[in-house]
Amino acid sequence: QYRYYDPATRGLNFPGFVEDVRAAPEGSMFLLHACAHNPTGVDPDFEQWKELSAEFKKKNHVLFFDCAYQGFASGDHVKDAAAIRYFVSEGHNIVLSQS
Repeated sequence: QYRYYDPATRGLNFPGFVEDVRAAPEGSMFLLHACAHNPTGVDPDFEQWKELSAEFKKKNHVLFFDCAYQGFASGDHVKDAAAIRYFVSEGHNIVLSQS
């Protein structure tokens, strides 16, 4: 379990999320929703995804992207897959589920 949602702001707890990524044991697996996070609907922005990519790389974490709502989060199927494309371009070997 890691921090993600901040109920007080109804937004992303980005500092907590990053701290938890850093604190996780080397090679931990993280389940990430590429867009339209379920159940919160709160997604990192692209700059936050870039920072997360760097943090995940430092500890060789295994990333499982669930991309169930591509095109529904922003109305743009390309934008909704931007995090996945960025992570792959940065050399991450990801697991991807798409529906």
